[in-house]
Amino acid sequence: MEIPFQIIFSILLIIVLISSSLYFFSILKEEESEKRVFTNFNELVEELKNLCFSFPGTKREVKFLINEKTIAIFFTNNIESFDLNEIIKKVKDSEKSEGDFICIIYKNKRPYCEKLPCKVLYKYIGYEAKESFLDFFVKSLYGLKEIEDIKVAEKFKDYINISK
Repeated sequence: MEIPFQIIFSILLIIVLISSSLYFFSILKEEESEKRVFTNFNELVEELKNLCFSFPGTKREVKFLINEKTIAIFFTNNIESFDLNEIIKKVKDSEKSEGDFICIIYKNKRPYCEKLPCKVLYKYIGYEAKESFLDFFVKSLYGLKEIEDIKVAEKFKDYINISK
């Protein structure tokens, strides 16, 4: 028994259409997730700036939102150059970061830093993704994995400490 050419062509066409739809849907989901991460970063910057000008002893909740493409969020005094491998190691080791600049490094984007009016102490944070074969399909249906972490930031005399 011979399978007609039209049936084979139709099946292949359906497979191509489904695959391309999943691909474009995943791109949209990634863009939405990236927007949420950068919106949260800007809100975090504003919250920390406000806290810098408040009285010692003032406490506020601050939210960190990262996704699989967030390499690092950290505080530093030096924004001249970044050693990406060193930063990734510091994220993995949860090393302490401190400084009057808050920076975000996002995959395939230039590092972005904002000056703060006071020094902030916290750790390097980022997302360490472990990809599997099925991750493409999961991402295309649900988008990038996101982690939201709410911490308490406390103003001291001339710096802010974010609790672990």
